Amino acid sequence: MSIGGIGSCGGGYNFPSLSEMRQNMFDRMDQDGNGLISKTEFQTAAAERAKKTGQAMDVDKLFAAIDTNQDGSIDKSENDAAMENMKPPPPPPPDMMSDLSGLLEKIFAAMDTNQDGVVDKTEYEAAMNQIEGQLEGSTASAASSSGTTDSSTTAASSTDAAADTNKESTLLALIQQFLESMLSYEKYQHDYASSGSQDSKSVNSYA
Repeated sequence: MSIGGIGSCGGGYNFPSLSEMRQNMFDRMDQDGNGLISKTEFQTAAAERAKKTGQAMDVDKLFAAIDTNQDGSIDKSENDAAMENMKPPPPPPPDMMSDLSGLLEKIFAAMDTNQDGVVDKTEYEAAMNQIEGQLEGSTASAASSSGTTDSSTTAASSTDAAADTNKESTLLALIQQFLESMLSYEKYQHDYASSGSQDSKSVNSYA
């Protein structure tokens, strides 16, 4: 999820429906946007998935199984039919849901500086500048810490140490925490899918 979409999530994170997940997955694989997934596009998606999960799949066999009319491409109806075997993604455990929602609320509040319930273009740009400044500050701090220690460096280090007490509440840190939580949720989904039948595992690997 992009930061630009946070404005619609002020009331909590909305997890996508199964139909939305199917459409999004189809659109990602249909790289040329012609409404069909070619064998090459399917192979590319499978390679990316294998790299991400560490689990390879029999691409030729799976493509042939989904391409039921054997015309060399997968259309939306064939994709949807294959996805019928996919177990719906489980909702996050309560503690994970709470963490995700809480982090989104903090990110939104940090960006919505006038507290009107909307992140407008000016606030969004200001947030991006703030993140850029925090990234530059982290880089500069790392560079200074690698130099020779003297009295000025020691003083700077003391200042940095004091600032570190608030670093977990910076916009950049909040976004990093949110992304880490989303990665945990994705792993939770993958582990859940992998616990199913062999047929479900094949289709979930495809997804």
